[in-house]
Amino acid sequence: MPGNWGRVVTALGYRHNQAMRESVLEDVREREFNGLPSRLEAAFYLDTEDRARTYRQNQNMQHVNTYEVDRVIADAVEARVDFRRVNPIGAIGFDWARAYWRGDGLPDDVQNGIDPSLFLETLSVTPLRIVRLVTQE
Repeated sequence: MPGNWGRVVTALGYRHNQAMRESVLEDVREREFNGLPSRLEAAFYLDTEDRARTYRQNQNMQHVNTYEVDRVIADAVEARVDFRRVNPIGAIGFDWARAYWRGDGLPDDVQNGIDPSLFLETLSVTPLRIVRLVTQE
């Protein structure tokens, strides 16, 4: 169901360790990217197996199952964002949140020969239907 992350954060309020980050991201989204879905109301998924593998490696989640999913609402609003940008980096301010909502990769990706598209996750306000368990390598 979309919005599970938002339900968890909202239920705990500022007792949740990511509440401040989510507040900043939501504020910037509402003011500057209001056509994109709220992280607090969205489902999160990776739209290719390569991206799912990259996410699992980057987040040290090698032992977590990966599932192929379908969007229940095919034309639901979505955003493609770089999951590495979800936490503040750089100077004090909200530029990191703007870069997140724009879907920007990290500044040194191209210079270092890294394909920033491997780090894109999709947020959408659709429920997801599990199609199958993806075989782990």
